[in-house]
Amino acid sequence: MSNVKALPKEKGRLYVWDESSGVKDLVEISLVDSIEMAYPANPVKLKSPSGITVLSFIDMKARLTCDWYNPRDNAKLELLLRGAVTNTNYDGTTAQSETVRVRFRNTGEAFLLPGFNGDKTPVTISAVTLADDVSTTFTVATDYAVAVDADTGYSYISHVGAGDIPVDTDILVTYSYTPLASTMLKPVESGELAPRYFVIEILPDPTDPTKYIRYYLPNATIESDLVQRLLKVSTENQNLNVLNLVFAQDTQEEAQNYAPWSIVDTYNV
Repeated sequence: MSNVKALPKEKGRLYVWDESSGVKDLVEISLVDSIEMAYPANPVKLKSPSGITVLSFIDMKARLTCDWYNPRDNAKLELLLRGAVTNTNYDGTTAQSETVRVRFRNTGEAFLLPGFNGDKTPVTISAVTLADDVSTTFTVATDYAVAVDADTGYSYISHVGAGDIPVDTDILVTYSYTPLASTMLKPVESGELAPRYFVIEILPDPTDPTKYIRYYLPNATIESDLVQRLLKVSTENQNLNVLNLVFAQDTQEEAQNYAPWSIVDTYNV
């Protein structure tokens, strides 16, 4: 180990392989810091009913943790957490339609709808049905009411106590609205993280681009909770959002046949 050079503090750049736009490319996400790698080895033996070992191998179960400095870019968050969140861009003029699941816990209760009109007028509700039986429909004014918060422009649907909508029961509300020119990042209902191909590149000596350490992480998923510190980001990017990331190898069946994680080190040679 005498030839191993110490790194001052492992920080580098995070890249993700993207084919969503039709252009195959490694997209740089941002700066990551405090990079740590763990390699817990798990011996695995597959035996026949009579006890004969048919196959044995080592499942490394590698994990990598780091802190991601996020420049509040919803598109990059979607790229990083594909399958769990979606990012939608609105042009400010095109009407949108969506259906949300609502459950009134009490009579007379109101539920805030996530989509809203940019001009602060009430959204247009086209259908309200039981979630388990869409043939059961409900009527505006008789069963529910729709109104808008004048300050924010958010619309809400209210339960009419004398109507037929049962409490503590899921209903589906279909409505349309025209939002402001904006982006919306929201979780996917019953979403599942898609395994991705990540690369983290560390440049211990920025003056020599041939000296680097690269972590190749094929078939990786992120186990982190989406815990985002709500810090203000200046135009100079001096006050950054920080998100802790935990990368884990995707453990599908016959995972030993997938491309393994690896490290290329041209610094410690």
